[in-house]
Amino acid sequence: MKKILLFSFFIFSFSFSYSQYVLYGVTGGGGAYYDPSEPPKYGTIFSYNPLTKKQTILFSFNGTNGFVPVSKLLYVPDSLVYGTTAQGGVNGMGTVFSFNLKTNTENVVINYDSTNGYTNDGDNQLMQAKNGLIYGTSWEGGKYGGGVIYSYDIHTGKDSVRYNLVDTVTGWGCFMELWEDTASGILYGVTEGGGKSGVGLVYGFNPKTNRDSVYVAFKPYPNSNPNEPTSGLIRASNGLLYGMSLAGGKFDSGTIYTFNTHTGAMNVVYSFDGKYGAYPNTNELVQLSNGLLYGMTYGGGDAAGDGVLFSFNPANNAEKVLVTFNGTDGSNSYGSLVQDPDNGLLYGTTSNGGSAGYGVLFSYDITTNTYTKLLDFTGPNGVSPVGSLTLVDTAIHTGVSTINAPRASVKVYPNPGRSVFTLQISNYQPGGTRNVIEIYDVLGEKVYAGSINSTATEINLNNQSAGVYFYRVLTQEGSLIGEGKLVVER
Repeated sequence: MKKILLFSFFIFSFSFSYSQYVLYGVTGGGGAYYDPSEPPKYGTIFSYNPLTKKQTILFSFNGTNGFVPVSKLLYVPDSLVYGTTAQGGVNGMGTVFSFNLKTNTENVVINYDSTNGYTNDGDNQLMQAKNGLIYGTSWEGGKYGGGVIYSYDIHTGKDSVRYNLVDTVTGWGCFMELWEDTASGILYGVTEGGGKSGVGLVYGFNPKTNRDSVYVAFKPYPNSNPNEPTSGLIRASNGLLYGMSLAGGKFDSGTIYTFNTHTGAMNVVYSFDGKYGAYPNTNELVQLSNGLLYGMTYGGGDAAGDGVLFSFNPANNAEKVLVTFNGTDGSNSYGSLVQDPDNGLLYGTTSNGGSAGYGVLFSYDITTNTYTKLLDFTGPNGVSPVGSLTLVDTAIHTGVSTINAPRASVKVYPNPGRSVFTLQISNYQPGGTRNVIEIYDVLGEKVYAGSINSTATEINLNNQSAGVYFYRVLTQEGSLIGEGKLVVER
């Protein structure tokens, strides 16, 4: 039986040789309006093709449409990505924008103000929840000045402030994106400051009731607790949420901590000491199929303090430095790593270092432990990439390639995604009473099977590890409707 499964995987692999993932990102400055006689400003949206090793500037911000984009781009269906800028726009307080990858056109959908919040360089990333709405946070502003949680409907264009944070109660200074527990519907996030001790907290927001709950209020140094959490949360394969803090821990150089959504327990599992990294700042962790977590720190590693790229084993809480940045090959990363499903490489950026001191784009091979600087940011091609990179399969610009789909258009989104995916089937008339989806891992083992009774079906892969998976959509009689590849991130 094992031989048959492995043969199936070979067929799947052959089928997807036409997919091509491209990296999309933003720089906080530079671009078409770059002037070497002035401080870097404005910023860009760019793409990088791992196959051709070519960077393309897709868009340059001019101020009116926002500038200083600082967050990872959120990919949604129909070729659109969404992002935020820390400044610019009608009120000069930043924007939320959409960008069409097919037409390279940008559209401001929200102009921040003192009422609906503003980012102020808080790296406030967007996320799309199970209900289809985009949710975001602001670093400050709102009714009490501590920031807001808001939603945006991509279909109606309506945005709504859902919650106003209160400094000493629910914190201030939201960072990164919210993480959704699809079972409970709660959106989890962190604030850099506020709470009982003023050094940040972990909170949960209920979109159904518009109520916010504080789960952990961190304590100030000296103690081993984390404080000033500026990195987002991810769920690892052991079911725990993992995050990092900018400060706190045994050496006040930051921590890796866990949070149990069932018990509310928070534990520090690693304290950065400087030599092995320090001050992770908006550096989110990512878990790969080997079970290890990978991340970066803004500082530490050596006397220069340019930061490190590391792995972390959640089984024994052991950290291993894989790359110590030295300035020439990059320094001071604010972003997170992302893995290309086609070549298995990790990609990331640093905001400083490189030939011009404006940052680099790099790859890291976890198999050979090889670090490669791919691109120097020099001004015209961008300055200081801050937000993490986003992978998009450009075969059709809509998530997963729909190769060998003779009877219907089949796609899965978001892709890559974390836990819950939506399978969409269009232009298909069922040949039986129901359709079936099967999902396989890279070894050809079936890890999921379910019925499809509508054109949009939810797939929950919360129990699967991060990695590449393959899906097949069949009629009840066994005829192939479509197939594709999806990527689970943690």
